Amino acid sequence: MRVVLTHARGRLEELEAALRRRGDEVVRTPLIEVRWRTDAATRAQARRLVALPWLLFPSRSAVEAWAALGLPLPASPHGPKLGAVGAGTASALKRIGGRVEVIGAPPTAEGLARTFLARGDAEGPVGLPRGDRARATLERALRDAGLATRALTLYETERRPWRSDGPPDAVVVASPSAAEGLPDDLDETAALVAIGPTTAAALRARGLRPWTAARPDADAILARIDDARRATAETTDAERADAADLPGRIS
Repeated sequence: MRVVLTHARGRLEELEAALRRRGDEVVRTPLIEVRWRTDAATRAQARRLVALPWLLFPSRSAVEAWAALGLPLPASPHGPKLGAVGAGTASALKRIGGRVEVIGAPPTAEGLARTFLARGDAEGPVGLPRGDRARATLERALRDAGLATRALTLYETERRPWRSDGPPDAVVVASPSAAEGLPDDLDETAALVAIGPTTAAALRARGLRPWTAARPDADAILARIDDARRATAETTDAERADAADLPGRIS
């Protein structure tokens, strides 16, 4: 099976290893490139976020962009409490010295908002380090709950063109930005596996049909690839059986 990965190296590394172990061909076609903002103005604004009660990180890229600024994340009470959209983002925060107080369940912007707001110590203003293409889902949920927010763009996402040396059987779509860079008819020849509901929604908005992983981790993505593979095999078998029943066919 030929599987295209649309995310950059350093993301979902265990997925590529697992695919190769079971004999699948893996092709890397990153569809986005992230550029950190490390100018003096961004650094000054980020320093002001450290004085807020909470910082909620909606992506691993936001954590890496924060790290690129060289600013510490002192633990409360000397710094903000930290939240992460999911386990991968939480791990990235811990690697740069942060202590994570809340993790989204499920690992989506909506899940992070609900988990955070359910805490007794949720208060604002809430700092939201993010990218230039971030959706307003988290910020809107916090504001609807009466909390002030301070959003800061720490990185820019640039799209890269789709390239493939041959037709894939499956494409792992790792973000809404990546979904925007796919060919219009790709789902006619390949299973498009979205790593989460937000990416799946971006695919559906383009008229594409996604297979959505239950979680953004290797096991769940592999399981969804296998679901798509079985469905394709069953469709092919049914088409062969229909062809065999056509009038005039000579056995």
